[in-house]
Amino acid sequence: MTFNEPPESCEPQLPQQRRYRSLSTLAVTSVVLGGLSLLVVLDWSLFAVPIAGIAFGLLAIHRIRALPDQLTGQRLAQVGIGLSVALGAIGYGWLSAAKAAEVPHGYIAVGYADLQPDSDHPDQQIPLKVRELSGKKVFIKGYMYPGRQQFGLKKFIMSRENGYCKFCTPNPRPTDLIVVTMAGDLETRYTRKLLRLGGKLEVNEDWVSGKSGHALYKLEADYIRW
Repeated sequence: MTFNEPPESCEPQLPQQRRYRSLSTLAVTSVVLGGLSLLVVLDWSLFAVPIAGIAFGLLAIHRIRALPDQLTGQRLAQVGIGLSVALGAIGYGWLSAAKAAEVPHGYIAVGYADLQPDSDHPDQQIPLKVRELSGKKVFIKGYMYPGRQQFGLKKFIMSRENGYCKFCTPNPRPTDLIVVTMAGDLETRYTRKLLRLGGKLEVNEDWVSGKSGHALYKLEADYIRW
């Protein structure tokens, strides 16, 4: 005696429902920061924007690959990284070109950060780099320190901070000040605007020896713009 097998079910098989995956907020953040990376053209400090965009994008890809059933947005993260790199590079090129155009030919661009003592060598009162620049033509930006004379200035003190700014250092260090002497017949007037000076940089040996002066550096300026 044989038994017939039960007939197969005639009910249609329903496709398995795809599990919902949420869009990675890190990927979205990377795209937003990538779009904002063009702000680098405004200032060097804004390079933090594309760097953050790249970091968020890489972190998003890592999280998505670790949780593929829960997160999506890898392509979006790649777009954010691409925008950060591309627009950051455009900003870098723009600032580099602007800096090159700003510095007169034959002058070495120097910032106040270059004039500060080396934290790794506290025994060196004057940085080795400054010693190497002594006697050479440099280009530096700063603010005229307030004084009594307003016009026909042949000598003044330049500071890294604007003396009238409420965020300024009230007691500037000797390395924050430069005694500026105008070369030849060149003279200027007092201004609160940012100065762009070019000239021969020297160490104020009188200050080093403790004889006189409030500033560690001197500049014989033959170029001035503001």
